Amino acid sequence: MEQSELLNDISGLSFPTLTSILDASSNCTSGINKKLSPPDPKVCGSLSELRTSQPCLLEHYVNIALQAVSENKVAVLLLAGGQGTRLGVSYPKGLYRPNLPSGRSLYQLQAERLHRVSQMCKDTFGTTPSITWYIMTSGHTKETTVHYFESVNYLGIIGIT
Repeated sequence: MEQSELLNDISGLSFPTLTSILDASSNCTSGINKKLSPPDPKVCGSLSELRTSQPCLLEHYVNIALQAVSENKVAVLLLAGGQGTRLGVSYPKGLYRPNLPSGRSLYQLQAERLHRVSQMCKDTFGTTPSITWYIMTSGHTKETTVHYFESVNYLGIIGIT
């Protein structure tokens, strides 16, 4: 099934057009590596490092993040266009249930985290934020993903469109 879809997609490609697009994009990005550099190590850190060495700084960062969420300034973008073939499944990765005792899907785990962040904002600031959750799908995964969310009542998330 996947191979025939891939062959169908490939047969519709115009290689001269693709070459032209690739050349144009290469010209636009030439020299960009000179402009890119890693962030200063002073502004980066791992959560475990902060938790053990600078708990006050970690708390400060968490409060800044929760404040932004409580002011509806934060959205979540989930790139979920791929199928779970590398996981050994033929359906969208978001439906995958890792080997956890709860049996929850990856979508459900993320929805529960969004609910938890919302509750933390309510506990800290007295407001219940609206966290927009964008789930980018592909032509191969959209229908299955939409059906999943419909079948689980959108995991209790309000305002799904």
